[in-house]
Formats: sequence, C-alpha cells, structure tokens
Amino acid sequence: MVGYVLIVMLTAVIIEVIRKKVFCHVEDKLFQSIHTVVKSIYVERKGGLDD
Repeated sequence: MVGYVLIVMLTAVIIEVIRKKVFCHVEDKLFQSIHTVVKSIYVERKGGLDD
C-alpha cells in the first residue's frame, strides 16, 4: 500500500516536471484553469474540502 502511494506521488512529480519544461506559459494557464474547474466540480460533488 505504501509502495503504491509512493509510485503515484513519484509519477505526479515526474509529470509536473515534464509539464513545466515542455509546455509554454499560455498552455500552463490553460491547464491551470482546467484544473480549477475540475477541482471546483469535485468539491461541489463532495460537499466540501477535507484538506
């Protein structure tokens, strides 16, 4: 279980690094806005944020 969590976190970090290196500023803003929309939908469905 712990190994699975570490793999997921490592994958997320690698994706983040690649995204920052490859994508330009405009696409980064687009990704950020999509992420904000997805997060707000998730919070709406969940009924709050546990973080």
